[in-house]
Amino acid sequence: MTTTVIIVLTIVIVVGVFILDHFAIQREKEQQEAARKAREERRAAKAREQELETVKASKAAKASEKEAVSNARKETADGRTVDLRSLNNITFACDAGMGTSAMGAVVLQRKLEAAGLNNVVVSHCSVSRIPENARYIVCPKELAVQVADAHRTARIIPIEEFMDAPEYEKIVKEFVAAKTNSNILTDKKDYHGGVLLKKNIRMNLPSKDKNSVIRDIGNALVECGYVTPKYVDGMIAKEEVFNTCIGNFLAIPHGIESVIGEIRNSGLAIFGYPDGVDWGEGETAKLVIAVASAGDDHVETLGKIAGNCGSEEEVEEILKMSVDQIYDLFA
Repeated sequence: MTTTVIIVLTIVIVVGVFILDHFAIQREKEQQEAARKAREERRAAKAREQELETVKASKAAKASEKEAVSNARKETADGRTVDLRSLNNITFACDAGMGTSAMGAVVLQRKLEAAGLNNVVVSHCSVSRIPENARYIVCPKELAVQVADAHRTARIIPIEEFMDAPEYEKIVKEFVAAKTNSNILTDKKDYHGGVLLKKNIRMNLPSKDKNSVIRDIGNALVECGYVTPKYVDGMIAKEEVFNTCIGNFLAIPHGIESVIGEIRNSGLAIFGYPDGVDWGEGETAKLVIAVASAGDDHVETLGKIAGNCGSEEEVEEILKMSVDQIYDLFA
């Protein structure tokens, strides 16, 4: 009997332990599964967070790039140079072309007239009706890129206020400076109101490469107030599309059309290189005459250049002359 009881108790204990182990293992598996799911959810949440951050960063980068491009295009448009000396039209544009542009045009017109610029006419229109040949355009800042893209050769002045925009004074000053064409060298002894200064006649110079010669003679014009440094860059650019050595050992470097607005006053500079300068395309220049043309002041002088440099022999004779003789010949 006792043995039977012991056996039964043993079986009960073994079965109980087995059942407990089974539930313990099941619970452990459930806990492990729950932990796994929790880890996966955390990883998924982190991945979603990272994805959102990536999307936000991408959007921010694109917005920043778009703004930078927009600002660069506005700045480029505002930085375009246009020859204002013969320009008598300003186009004031807005979205509809009625209210704001009409009022702004009236205000700007009055300011121009007050400065004595009665011949400069300000017209207004919608952005979609800006004339194709418009060269100077005033428009709201938010439309500047659109206008600049549609009118790539025009100077664009973006504004934020229509009734009292500070840019109006800037516009008036630009036109006044262009129309009066005032010379900053009136106090110089060798300036006689003409296009040629004796200090800009330099003979018997050592030969250099073509671009260095153009830089040197162009900088002479800059130093005497005839042109800005951008005009000299335009002289270099001109040679890429047209060789300015026209024969008879004569070169007449000058700026491309887009830098005409960089001319402050008509001017010449004359440099002589007895040993010649390789001007490319088989041409050799010995007499180099830089030309900056503002208005019709240079026409007579260009006629003298043509008349006095009609042959290689005539150019060789000029190279032997003194500065005073050359001045009397061309001035």
